[in-house]
Amino acid sequence: LGALWKNLEKHEKEKYFNLAREVDAEHKRKYP
Repeated sequence: LGALWKNLEKHEKEKYFNLAREVDAEHKRKYP
């Protein structure tokens, strides 16, 4: 997975970071 991650383009990483932030925010809304 580490090697795969290193091969990802910066914009691809941004997409994953944004997704992770959304999931985290959703979780905080449901379970404050």
